[in-house]
Amino acid sequence: MRIVALIQARMDSKRLHGKVLMDLNGMPTIKHIWRRLLKCKELDEVVISWGCTCAKDETVGCMPCIERVTKAFGFMPRVWTGSELNIVSRHLGAAMATRADAVLRITGDCPLVDPTLADEMVRRYRELWPSCDVLTNWYPKAVWPDGLDMDVQSVEVLQRILSIKDFPKEEYLGDMVKCGLFKWNVMPYPSEDLSSFRMTLDTSADHTALSRILKTIGNDSWNWLDVPLDMLQRQKRPDYLSGALEVKSERL
Repeated sequence: MRIVALIQARMDSKRLHGKVLMDLNGMPTIKHIWRRLLKCKELDEVVISWGCTCAKDETVGCMPCIERVTKAFGFMPRVWTGSELNIVSRHLGAAMATRADAVLRITGDCPLVDPTLADEMVRRYRELWPSCDVLTNWYPKAVWPDGLDMDVQSVEVLQRILSIKDFPKEEYLGDMVKCGLFKWNVMPYPSEDLSSFRMTLDTSADHTALSRILKTIGNDSWNWLDVPLDMLQRQKRPDYLSGALEVKSERL
């Protein structure tokens, strides 16, 4: 089974514009994620799934977007450009282009993503497949620090969602959980509820905190347990089973 990591990213974040390319300790946010995922032993490839803002229609192979990412990296990583708002279509295009059977989805505002945790997710998914369509560490309850959330989805899940006319194609995670169409499994939770700690980049305060953390632990410290929790921002995270199941994801 071929599993590819997709870094879900775009420039037009409403709360912190351009955060995926913001400098964190001398390196763009998204490059931190890319370097960390390259440390994974279970992944077959790492691809940036970039939401194109150059045109209203879906744009594949958009050179202005690819050049923007390349300039930030200093070289050309593997980038798939697609519809900014139809995330399902964008991810499916990237998956098909890389001949993936499943994708590990990481949002582009998680610069402290842990490659060991990602490897555990991918390894477990391979063990469970085909009895599992989606493996997550954030459903039904968010327990990990915000910024370590990830899931593995089969390409068939993306294909089926795309084929359903009224299924949301941008913020699709909540409906993917609720629809009853897919077989779910959950990674074991940590013994302590750490969901109030923020390892994600969504505000200027997050940027200040993450910059300070990376200066302290260095850009090549891969284990999330190396992060001093007292340096992190705090928050109250949503219960993913409550009410209408509002998934508070930034629309990357």
